[in-house]
Amino acid sequence: MLISLICGFSSSLAGLFMSGLAYFGMVEDAEKINQIGTWLMVTAFPLIMLGAHALDKIKEVKEDKDNSINIQN
Repeated sequence: MLISLICGFSSSLAGLFMSGLAYFGMVEDAEKINQIGTWLMVTAFPLIMLGAHALDKIKEVKEDKDNSINIQN
């Protein structure tokens, strides 16, 4: 699940970079590159949300584990 967070951020950065290249006309097929960059940025949001959810669940499990240890002692 944490891999999705890393993939989300890298997808977003790659999309931003590709859209920037297309915007400033640094590539021949700017329209196609811009579309790919846009789709990369769009796919980044669900991946980042999934990664954030995973981090929340990890925090919950750690807190529950700490609470159960305190109760047993």
